[in-house]
Amino acid sequence: IMPPKHLEHPACPYHRIAADEEKNKCTQVALANFVARCFASDALGRIATAHLAISDIQPNGARDSLAIEVAKAQSLAVDYPKTGVSPLIPEEARKILNEHGLPDFMKSSQGRHYISQKPLGSLYRRAVTFDLNYEYVSEKSNNPKSLYLLPGREKYYKVARICYSRYLS
Repeated sequence: IMPPKHLEHPACPYHRIAADEEKNKCTQVALANFVARCFASDALGRIATAHLAISDIQPNGARDSLAIEVAKAQSLAVDYPKTGVSPLIPEEARKILNEHGLPDFMKSSQGRHYISQKPLGSLYRRAVTFDLNYEYVSEKSNNPKSLYLLPGREKYYKVARICYSRYLS
């Protein structure tokens, strides 16, 4: 699905490092050190979690400037094994996550969480409720799918139609 042009964001830059053949000879020790560094700096999961949570917390979602900075860190984390450039989560994002915790749809046994007011949180709670009360929901509703229709969805119809028509073409 192709989003409308005004919602697109440029791709993150790829930081290629010039190879120094003498310095980068492939020996068993060098390979072991490289693998150890990759494991030690594997932050992709933590950064992906931070990006999803920050996108949920911030009013502009994934288009928020802080969410974009965390997305850039996530891009660096993906490329770390190729580039050796370590990602850093912005300090402001860390503070916000420490203050708010994770959205309810991401909660774990440790740490704080909050009730997400975004569509993903609403769908999560409806899915959990639907799963737990399937028989009750089936009896009370002629169309169980209607339980997943969110209030205010009408404002997205025009953009959704544009995306769908671009997808079909």
